[in-house]
Amino acid sequence: MADIDLSSYTGTEFNIIGYYRTAQDNKPFRGVFDGNGRTISKFTYIAPGKGGAAIFETISPKANGEGGEVRDLGLIDPNVHAPAGLVIGTLASYLEQGTIRNCYVRGGRVTGSSYVGGLVGISAWGHIVNCYTSSQVSGGDYVGGLVADNYGSAELALGDASIVTNCYSTSGVSGNDHVGGLMGSNLGIVYNSFWDVETSGQSTSAGGAGRTTAEMQRANTFLGWGARSNEGIWMIDEGNNYPRLRWENQAGQPIEPNQLSDLLAGTGTEGDPLLIYTAEELNTVGLFPCDWDKHFKVIADIDLAGYTGAEFNMIGSQNPRCDWPPFTGVLDGGNHTIANFSYHSMGSAGLYPTGLFARVNDPNAEIRNLRLADPNVGAGLRHYVGSLIGSFRSGNLINCHAEGGKVVGHVAPVGGLVGFTGGTIARCSSTVTVEGRGAAGGLAGSNEGRIITSYSSGAVGGYSDTGGLVGSNNGILADCYATGGVLGERDVGGLVGGHYPDGAITNCYSAGNVSGNENVGGLVGYSIGWWVSACFWDTETSGRSSSRHGTGKTTAEMQTASTFLDAGWDFVGETANGIEDIWWILEGQGYPKLSWEAK
Repeated sequence: MADIDLSSYTGTEFNIIGYYRTAQDNKPFRGVFDGNGRTISKFTYIAPGKGGAAIFETISPKANGEGGEVRDLGLIDPNVHAPAGLVIGTLASYLEQGTIRNCYVRGGRVTGSSYVGGLVGISAWGHIVNCYTSSQVSGGDYVGGLVADNYGSAELALGDASIVTNCYSTSGVSGNDHVGGLMGSNLGIVYNSFWDVETSGQSTSAGGAGRTTAEMQRANTFLGWGARSNEGIWMIDEGNNYPRLRWENQAGQPIEPNQLSDLLAGTGTEGDPLLIYTAEELNTVGLFPCDWDKHFKVIADIDLAGYTGAEFNMIGSQNPRCDWPPFTGVLDGGNHTIANFSYHSMGSAGLYPTGLFARVNDPNAEIRNLRLADPNVGAGLRHYVGSLIGSFRSGNLINCHAEGGKVVGHVAPVGGLVGFTGGTIARCSSTVTVEGRGAAGGLAGSNEGRIITSYSSGAVGGYSDTGGLVGSNNGILADCYATGGVLGERDVGGLVGGHYPDGAITNCYSAGNVSGNENVGGLVGYSIGWWVSACFWDTETSGRSSSRHGTGKTTAEMQTASTFLDAGWDFVGETANGIEDIWWILEGQGYPKLSWEAK
């Protein structure tokens, strides 16, 4: 109810709130601490050789998920020191599935040996939202201006994963190993957060984006901080100061805008879509989740080479368990090219889809008429990895192509264009090189939807369920082909690695070399599905004389129209097999091509 001065408490005199000694001796703070826009000054703690060092040692919610929150509180000039073996912060040593919201640390010093953070030592499945630090933070290993170690992935099902969003640090930071301007180590998710590369003395961080002092004092650096129910939280006196929480009553104006139509031409309707001309505008879309249900149109070719590491703001939430939505709108690429999309995980693991669009999930969602050139994605231990879409649960993907580049992920599924699909993919292609572990495919890692009139020709490498077009198929594949080489350990196929009971494959072929040790086939490697009809593979180029499904043919037979016409394939210039004119072929010169491909 008032500002508090703790200067009379020195050494270890202050009674730290909440503690965790062992699993049996565990008394974290499980309530709600409302700072009410007040400050606590001169918190001093020179820790003994045990426990944590911060006002709260451990913050954690109750079993029902309630409580475990500290909000609207400022710390001024704290002085915290701890010897080796202790986790140290100012507000909390450990944030275990709890929340710190709308808080700051200004001035003071935090020093220790390892796990030293300006606000929090270790955040394990915690949420840190709308917070900043400006102090001196120093230690040996795992040192961060805001958080020393942001730990906790959604795949372990202990919460939403550790999330840091709309935060920044201008703290001076020093240490030896795992040292970062914002955080020392990160296995969680960091949204729209920054550190000052000049005041921190650090050019890198395990999460967040580094900016100069001048950039950190510009409102446009913090686009999106006023969106998604965050309106009115932040103020900035542009050119004179960093962002401040509104309750601080500092000089400045609210950080705006609150919607993309304030930045991009158009209103976002079908007749008046939001127009994207530049790389900066495309990157901005990922900051406004409330607008991911709008209509967009790309107006020019775009080069994303300026966004490296994890700097690009993927569109559609990375985390299916947080309250940010997937992309549910419509994007028309206008047949333009987005070149050099690059995203490399900074250590986060778990259910975090990775792609230009992280998640797309709505029956009416659509991405069309778009080309990616030379994408480069390294997703580490993230699930659902593709160049264009990581997780495509429902919607339509039409006339989209990824050409060149590489997609790498160590957890299934991984695809050249899409990681997982439960939607409809039509007239799409990928020539991307794919490296995965399980469910790795040239076009899609895993299919539970419908893929038609599409192809892939990039090389695919994996361990299990590795296929030239699709790694794991439990959906529909019709009128598709794959010609890239496929290398795996088991369940390896030229078209599909693993084919499952709800899957159906019709009028498809493969022609790439196929290598593996167990359940290896020219067309399909492993199958407990049954519906495969009118499909073929090249026995010569594949190096495989057998397959769980399909009919093997020589190269000459695979380049002869009658092989496919006799099986009922619909070709241009004939009507006996249909009038849709799906395929064409230059006999003796190549394999069948799809009618939308140029001759």
